[in-house]
Amino acid sequence: MLSQFQEIMKTTLDKWTIEDGITNSASLSFHALIGLPSLLLFTLFMGSIFLKQQLLKAAILTDASVFADDVAIETLNSLFTQLSVSTPSNFGIVFSFLIYLWSAGNIFFQIKKLINKMWNLAPSNKHWLHNFFHTRLSALIAALAFGMLVSVSTLFEMIFFVISDALQTAFSISVGTVQYASFGINFITLIVLFMYLFRVLPDARVNLKYVFTGSFLTVLLLTLGKYVIGIYLSYSNITTVYGTIGSILVVLLWIYMSSIIVTFMIVFTGVYADYDSKVQNTSL
Repeated sequence: MLSQFQEIMKTTLDKWTIEDGITNSASLSFHALIGLPSLLLFTLFMGSIFLKQQLLKAAILTDASVFADDVAIETLNSLFTQLSVSTPSNFGIVFSFLIYLWSAGNIFFQIKKLINKMWNLAPSNKHWLHNFFHTRLSALIAALAFGMLVSVSTLFEMIFFVISDALQTAFSISVGTVQYASFGINFITLIVLFMYLFRVLPDARVNLKYVFTGSFLTVLLLTLGKYVIGIYLSYSNITTVYGTIGSILVVLLWIYMSSIIVTFMIVFTGVYADYDSKVQNTSL
């Protein structure tokens, strides 16, 4: 089992390097960076429907304080202050949502192209107009699904934060239990998202066994990566030396590292599916 895993990882690394995974990750990071502001606004708007603005702000700042320093928290607090001063109109909300669909749609369109390329999938023989609308539609659906999943998971996390005191009083539930429940919801939400990406976006269907394994490991690595950055920030003075620019650099580093993990796991999922299929065919 261990030797098989080592062989799969070696093949994945070789293929990821040959397919220029670093450049592909940088391209994905660029599209993710463009879509990040609109995603934040969309999530804040969805959250403000169910929670008061001050509770929403306190929940996000408390959650961010786990891995961010005082400079980053102050920058985020300033952003919330600006958003509070300038309340968007209905037109602004609709416009922000359309911008989110466009930018997030581009992200998932790039992911679809990366999956097709790294899995060596042949282009569809159907008419180019059908392929164009099918590709864009699947990317838009992914963008909507992603936005809703992020919003719902964020709302659940904020609701847990708001009612945590009541839960502790009524049911003697510890703060750690509430935090673990919130973490579990976010973890499962991301697994569902990546299962959709690996299953629906590409031009070929992969067995759910490989899709789930790839999605689970992707989310696990992304979660570990977030805590690695948190540990790095706790021992470095990047935000102290560079101030607000340092906070921006941390965000850029996190996005780029996440993109590397995603592209690597795209290759891993394809290699794992091919390897396991060959092993099964050999054993027949």
